[in-house]
Amino acid sequence: MWMKPLVPLSALLLLAACQAAGPKAPPGPLAGVSTVGVIDSEELDASQVAAPCDAAENLVATARDGQIRGHRLVALAEACVRRGSKRDLGQAFLGYGLQQIGKPREGLQALKNLLGFPDSARVLVQPGGDLARVLGHEARSYFYAASARWPEATADLDRAIEAQTNADAVVTGALLARRGFYETLEGDGLAAQASFDAAAARWQTAEGASEIAFEKALGDLGRARWDAAASGFDQVFRSSGSSYRRAQAALLGYLADAQVALLADQPIGAARNRLDTRLRQSAPAASLAPFAELLQGRVGPEAALGVAEQNALQNVEASRAQAYLYIGIYHLLRGERDLAGAAWSRGLSTRVTTLPDYLLMQGLRRAQSL
Repeated sequence: MWMKPLVPLSALLLLAACQAAGPKAPPGPLAGVSTVGVIDSEELDASQVAAPCDAAENLVATARDGQIRGHRLVALAEACVRRGSKRDLGQAFLGYGLQQIGKPREGLQALKNLLGFPDSARVLVQPGGDLARVLGHEARSYFYAASARWPEATADLDRAIEAQTNADAVVTGALLARRGFYETLEGDGLAAQASFDAAAARWQTAEGASEIAFEKALGDLGRARWDAAASGFDQVFRSSGSSYRRAQAALLGYLADAQVALLADQPIGAARNRLDTRLRQSAPAASLAPFAELLQGRVGPEAALGVAEQNALQNVEASRAQAYLYIGIYHLLRGERDLAGAAWSRGLSTRVTTLPDYLLMQGLRRAQSL
């Protein structure tokens, strides 16, 4: 696993206070899977299972008191996703299985990268527990947001908040910040600000402030509010403790900085210099490196796409979708508006992507068509 983002909202942070956090991983449908070891008592060669999706569903359905054999479920779910059969369902199982074996960050990454969750989130809610219900409602909100069904999207985020028996400041703050992101894209600025303020009142840490700023900047970018987006991404770059988030802020902030310059009939050289400086200060992870090289003019779109497709932590469709976000930015900053719109349309043609990336492509394409 924008989503992630997301992090999101930051996909890396929602569960940080729910369970002991595992190592951070970039967004993607199979994020973190390569780090999961199968314990001896549950060894399973899922590649030899004829119907891994059905086997995973049966494992959940027959579990007692919400106790899942996590490593076995992860193996089956990974096979389900890789084969492309019932991918939404397999994604839900994979995320839940990773939660069960103490990989909360990776599990949330897996859950937050498909947009078709109304059908598959049920598998999370049934086994029980606060975590399952929170994730189920949050995942469902993604589907509604991707369809611009904002009332339903925000209602499910509210249900996710309410699903906590003991409200946690980080979880609640993260969900409120994501609600502000939705409301910004919807065009309800007053409601968005109220959500961001409520998030800040609960998530009173430096990390929380940085993540809330990221959600706010994403919304501003999607609404083509370039000055506000540039300021927000600058704050994120300076304050975030996540190298992945800092690289995201550098790349997306470059778009905002460049657009501010172009609207003022100025060259974008200063924006480009700022991008180069930031990337020297915070080298991008391998999954973002091809997009950094693309925006720095070191490679072309086809080369960046080809490298992105080799990302071992992501389904190839997710890698393509993410690549088309940045390819569209590349063309836009070269004045090639039609090519930018075409790239975002290609990225939007797949549902296998992080939600922030998806919504950003929607917003940027809409802004360029006005």
